Amino acid sequence: MELSLLDLSLYTNGSPNECQILFEQVLLSCASSGFVKFVNHGIPDEKISEAFEWSRRFFTLSDAAKSKAARPSRLGPNRGWASIGQEKISKITGVIKGETSSVAIEDMKESFDLGPHDDPIFPTPWPAESDIPYFKSFMQSFYDDCHEVHMLILQILEKSLGLEKGRLSSLCGDGNAELRIAHYPPIEIRSITSGKVMRIAEHTDVGTVTLLFQDSVGGLEVENQKRPGTFIPIHSSSTSEMIVNIGDTLQRWTNEVLCSANHRVTIPVNMQHLSDGLISARISIGYFGKANRDISLRPLTEFEGNGGSRFNDEIQSQDYYTGIHERSYPAPELLT
Repeated sequence: MELSLLDLSLYTNGSPNECQILFEQVLLSCASSGFVKFVNHGIPDEKISEAFEWSRRFFTLSDAAKSKAARPSRLGPNRGWASIGQEKISKITGVIKGETSSVAIEDMKESFDLGPHDDPIFPTPWPAESDIPYFKSFMQSFYDDCHEVHMLILQILEKSLGLEKGRLSSLCGDGNAELRIAHYPPIEIRSITSGKVMRIAEHTDVGTVTLLFQDSVGGLEVENQKRPGTFIPIHSSSTSEMIVNIGDTLQRWTNEVLCSANHRVTIPVNMQHLSDGLISARISIGYFGKANRDISLRPLTEFEGNGGSRFNDEIQSQDYYTGIHERSYPAPELLT
């Protein structure tokens, strides 16, 4: 299964017929696989390349410098630096499916997350400006770029799903999201095949859609929604290619018309025939779009007629997001 590669600029620059074809292709890809890829999405190639360079600079800082921006020890969204192995994604494997995993897998990655610029409740801890000058200003600017694309994709999904203008985007306009840079250090193949560690364990994302940029190392795989347990490699022809996946929020709102994409990062497909060897370091940049904090995650009224729902519980978005994040940072990392 190869993901659809679509031209996002057709939404604003295409003819009415081209726009309609785009809406249909987006819906087909998202409903069948939970993933789609875009080119011409509006973020310049040069700025994406610069974002990767800033990511490398941050992760080459000493642990002492990075720890100045350490993830706060409190409940809430992802903010700041999480060291290698601190986040335990295997703790949330299968949650959206109503399953729980008893297998503890160590995630061999470190990450840095930032939220909205002036979040009074959950501010982003930053490294010292003297340690990495202009890092903060660039990352905040890149966050804004991704937020604009997030809103654009929600508008396209409104058209694709036959919803009124603003039905999805108005629920997410506050910019309650996270931008994450992630570093996967070099790792031996045998470490992953042992079953005890993974670059990142299989999981779904909690929000609306995730916008992902990745380098050429490989290893990202998505579960085939028609054949559970079967994973398909997701390649990028360049770092500027945007990979978009559906998250739990849209699965709940659409009553499973769109389903959250289960994915993982493991051994690159071109090395899976080997029993030994060193996998190169990997960098990825992901923007996790989310609903405003006080929004219900029950199915929208437009989708209530799609039969029964597993999601009739009345839970607000931030409570759901915090609950998932709490699982992936078990005590003592999270303290009240």
